[in-house]
Amino acid sequence: MVTTKLAQLVGIYKQQLEFFHRMQSFAEEQAKCVAVSNFTVLNEILERRQSLAEEIGELSRQAQAVAQEIAVDLGIAETNVSNLRHRLPGAAVAPLEQVLAQLRQVAEKIQEIDRECEAEVRRAMQGLRGEMSNVQRGQTAMRAYKNAPQPNAARFLDEKK
Repeated sequence: MVTTKLAQLVGIYKQQLEFFHRMQSFAEEQAKCVAVSNFTVLNEILERRQSLAEEIGELSRQAQAVAQEIAVDLGIAETNVSNLRHRLPGAAVAPLEQVLAQLRQVAEKIQEIDRECEAEVRRAMQGLRGEMSNVQRGQTAMRAYKNAPQPNAARFLDEKK
């Protein structure tokens, strides 16, 4: 019974792994959009990533429920790899360890891509701030000329003529 639940848990994690691979491809597309400053497409990608993150969250809740059932069945406080190794044969735990390692690798790659994108966006924002500062200085100068006092008509009239 526990091995069936463990297989179910591995299956859920494999589904998560597929979703994480899709998330990685979205992150790579996101990096390309940031590199060329295509923020319209970037917004669409971020929306797709958010939707995928919600699906991953649902799978995580399912995995947590199955893990709690396993913990109850084995009489352990928490379902983690080290507790499972003590209670089950290594062959039963090995698939779980493999899929968790793969999930960790993909998640780390996604985080790396996201950090690079964030740094690129920050650099772009700094550049825009500099450009905005130049524009604002130019506008200030234009206002100074625009609001300059207009020359008055002659004040003194030569009445002798």
